Amino acid sequence: DTIARALTSLLAQDLGDLAILVSDDGSRDDTAAICTAIAGRDRRVRVVRQPRNLRYGNFGWLLAQARSDYVMWAAGDDRWLPGFATACVAELDAHPGLVAAVPRVAFEREGRALGLAQGTFALTGTPAENLAAVLADPADNSRMYGGFRTAAAQRSFPVRTFHAWDWGFSAATLRFGGHAEVPEVLMVRDKTPSERYL
Repeated sequence: DTIARALTSLLAQDLGDLAILVSDDGSRDDTAAICTAIAGRDRRVRVVRQPRNLRYGNFGWLLAQARSDYVMWAAGDDRWLPGFATACVAELDAHPGLVAAVPRVAFEREGRALGLAQGTFALTGTPAENLAAVLADPADNSRMYGGFRTAAAQRSFPVRTFHAWDWGFSAATLRFGGHAEVPEVLMVRDKTPSERYL
């Protein structure tokens, strides 16, 4: 099952103080049961059942709960290779002027490799230069699934949902600092068909 695979890959990270909050906002399969069972075996996982489907607002709800210095989102159909979390934290610890760090990302569909994401390139210039670089070549927005400084992420999340809000979020974080790219492939994103998210 994809959600079990995703959680297992997150729990395999070697970050000592890792905490995982799962917000189930109306799944119609066995996601809630799987996550609850894993949470029962590992105290690093906590599951919250939302009373309704929050759609993209679920991202905002999760971000609002964050109390740590760093935060990341994790989609249930993706997986993270060993070292993902420590590599992102190491970049942010080493470069106080950065607000995000994301490794190279591979895409796949149903286990078949589709190539590397093009939207993780580093943004280390001035805020205006960084924004211009994103707008000139937006590619995919895989940088949204990197590690962020929580304070900058919370100040950048849109107050309402709109088309391509994730691009707006990523662009807004550039007001507070740049983004690093970790050169290793440490994340695999599944190209899940959009109708599966309805």
